[in-house]
Amino acid sequence: MKKSSSLHWLLASQWLEALSQITKANNVISVKEAFKLNDDAKVVLEGKIKSHIKSDKYEFVDKNGDTIVVEIDNKKWGNVTANEDTLLRIRGEVDKDLTKTKIDVDSVEVVK
Repeated sequence: MKKSSSLHWLLASQWLEALSQITKANNVISVKEAFKLNDDAKVVLEGKIKSHIKSDKYEFVDKNGDTIVVEIDNKKWGNVTANEDTLLRIRGEVDKDLTKTKIDVDSVEVVK
């Protein structure tokens, strides 16, 4: 009986951790907050593309006016068409190295 009870507790705690990660992944944070996170942290940001830097790199600005470089591969855009006035929600991971922080974008959607 103890093994079954321990297994149920373990599964429940894993489920709660997964739910916590999903909840965190849906919470929009600011660019300033993203800069404070560790490498590979999942983030959701809302804002606009301020400028196209080159290739798949863009300058992204949030509602506070703070900017960060985001890397959006062509296939990640999906059916989204955006200009500098389009409010976007991007999901991705923080990519930190010694001197730079950027966001590797997994998905892009227009905020309605």
